[in-house]
Amino acid sequence: TGVRFAKFYREPQPCPLDEVLSRVFNSISGSCYFEGELKSAFVVFPYQLERPVLLETFKNMTRQPWLDEAVERLEYQVFTYNAMVNLYTLE
Repeated sequence: TGVRFAKFYREPQPCPLDEVLSRVFNSISGSCYFEGELKSAFVVFPYQLERPVLLETFKNMTRQPWLDEAVERLEYQVFTYNAMVNLYTLE
């Protein structure tokens, strides 16, 4: 019944290292992406929406830095509905 993109990421934080070694991880800001709480963001493409709306949503994902070095995992999930048992699943 639709598609969902999910990303799991961490906010950049100061590296728990000295100044010189932290520059090795990110030479621009000296930040590490593997510290702190794991966060998530989702973009859903329901099948009921009209095609122009779906295309605009996808274009917005590509215009923004939705996938960057902070992302640990990206998932593509499909919603399905089994009417026999009245069950929604993500595959």
